Amino acid sequence: MTSLEYGTLGDRPLAEAVSLPGTTTVGEGLRRGGQRWLVVLDDDRAPLSAVHPRSLADEPAGSALAAVVPRLPPVVIAATSTRITDLLASWLFDEFEPGSVVIAVERERAVGVWAGPDLMATVAAGSPRTHWEAELPGEITIPLLTRTCRYVQGDTACTGVLRFPERPRQPPVCPNPVPLAAHPFVW
Repeated sequence: MTSLEYGTLGDRPLAEAVSLPGTTTVGEGLRRGGQRWLVVLDDDRAPLSAVHPRSLADEPAGSALAAVVPRLPPVVIAATSTRITDLLASWLFDEFEPGSVVIAVERERAVGVWAGPDLMATVAAGSPRTHWEAELPGEITIPLLTRTCRYVQGDTACTGVLRFPERPRQPPVCPNPVPLAAHPFVW
């Protein structure tokens, strides 16, 4: 079988998205987003996660979008100029779970979400993840994986969220926003 040419992330059919601060309520997010994906921003206005409005049906309208993020699957954040073959060869898709998506960014601003059948078909048909062959011309960006800490203390789950440019060899210290007992970030 010959190698398939997938182009760049910006060549894929990206779903429309609206970026909203994590402090935005679910109700306000649904009103402002309509049927577009909601990209949740952190305090520095950088993309943190993405959620489709239909996934918010059971969330209280007054809850902050940031409160929903820990329950969302991991997402990849990558520049639109990133080659799909490079993404497929990286470790990032090994971390995908049902519902995971790719947030496409330009100059650190979300411009769309790659999700659904095209994403799943591309990952399924993609080349084996063997190595990273990034081209150097132009702006160099490193895709990131956003993941929630899975530490649980009693009946309380940690809500810490971190971004990773690569899989850590040792777990970093969790930001522990709940707060629970001090703990390392649980993968």
